[in-house]
Amino acid sequence: MGAHKHFGAHHCFGPADSKLNELNHHFTHLIRTSMKLSSTFVGLFAALNLMALTACQDNILECEDKATIWIVNETVCTPDIEINGDLIIADLAAFDSISYSANEGTYDIEAKMAFISACEDLSESLVTECGQMYRVVIL
Repeated sequence: MGAHKHFGAHHCFGPADSKLNELNHHFTHLIRTSMKLSSTFVGLFAALNLMALTACQDNILECEDKATIWIVNETVCTPDIEINGDLIIADLAAFDSISYSANEGTYDIEAKMAFISACEDLSESLVTECGQMYRVVIL
């Protein structure tokens, strides 16, 4: 069997080589397809993240007369207080309180205790309205 030159960059030397060329074409097609899919998923992921960030911003409306959230610690423990994931105060003293000025919207409030503590963490969600007062008690 002699070599047969075809138009293009490859040569076929017989049945085994043609099978290799067929496999090479198959795997090259799979790689190109998976690259297209991965770039599609990256684009979709980016779009969903942008939508999620925009959605998070929509649930809080600016107030002239702010709402007030009082967080009262009625324990002997000293929790870290977070509102919407932001640390407001570390180690709120025992039997102490703080106030937080809020706009209208949803606020996730967490009181996180030390790793070893006699007290339990608190996780609460509030929906506030302008000018109103809210009280969260840590027991």
